[in-house]
Formats: sequence, C-alpha cells, structure tokens
Amino acid sequence: MTFAIVVDLEATCTDKNEFPREEMEIIEIGAVCLDSDNNVRDTFQTFIRPLKHPQLTEFCKELTTIKQTDVDLAYTFNTAMPQFLQWVKNVTGRNDYVFYSWGNFDKNIFRRQCIENNIDARIFLSKHRNAKSIFAEENRLKKEVGVVGALKIKKMEFMGTPHRADSDAHNIARLVSTLKERQ
Repeated sequence: MTFAIVVDLEATCTDKNEFPREEMEIIEIGAVCLDSDNNVRDTFQTFIRPLKHPQLTEFCKELTTIKQTDVDLAYTFNTAMPQFLQWVKNVTGRNDYVFYSWGNFDKNIFRRQCIENNIDARIFLSKHRNAKSIFAEENRLKKEVGVVGALKIKKMEFMGTPHRADSDAHNIARLVSTLKERQ
C-alpha cells in the first residue's frame, strides 16, 4: 500500500525586503496522509517558532492569519521536525509513501532547515513529488497553476483558510487524489 503524505508549509515572509528569502523559516506544517484509496487516514498540524526572525511581519500575519502568540508558544524546528517525521512513520506504519507538495518550495525549505539543524530527513525528502507539475502535465496546461486555479479546473471549491498550512494541505490532498498516479 502506497500512502500519500501531502504537505503544505507556511514560512516567515515579508513584502518589504526586511530579510532575504534564504532566511525564511517554517512557521507552520500542515499534512494529510491519504491511504491507497485516497481516503484521509490522518492529519498533522503544528506551529514552529522561528529563530532568525522571531517577530512575524505585519504582512506575514495578515497573509497567513497566524498570530505572533501561535509561534511564540510553539516548538522550534529542532523539536517540531522530528515530531513530524515520527508522525509520518507512525501513520504509514513504515510502509511505502510518497511526499507531495504543490511545487518545490516546501521540499527546498525543509531540506535547507534540516541541513541547518542537522536533522536527517533524506528518506522523506527523497520521496518528493511535485503535485503542481504533475497536475499541469496531466491536465495539458500550458502553464502551472496555483491551488485555487487547479481546484477551479476540477470544479472544486477551496475549503478552509487560504495560506494556512492545514487548510492548504487538505485542498492539495483533494487535488492529489485526482492524479492518475493515485488512481
């Protein structure tokens, strides 16, 4: 049985170049585990306290609706990421799984922060599939589209709060379940 671990992340962000893009840090992980029949087996959500830029920008708070207290009271990446990886092992029963995200941003920021924090997530990261590219190819799109655009193509409504990792992961999971490789 191949599980799909569908992940979305929110990260520190700015609209005024208050810090470089390579200093963005994960502030929320949202994940949905789909079984081989594309049923939701389990979900995961956690906030993460950023260390490089611990004060969220006004832009970031408005975009994500994440409050400063949400991240102030959260675990750091060093604690949260191993908890997430343990959840993946528990929910899949160490069976085969594929890690999907909408684009490569999530995989790349996971990789960077794991390297910076000496966390070995190679097994997880090696199983990544870019759902955005697969969706565009399968639907013969000339250009890749965002989650909302993809949902419209499939005649689905966005559910939840945009730019929140748990809502985005659920919506991406709905799209992943339509991919031919998941049929």
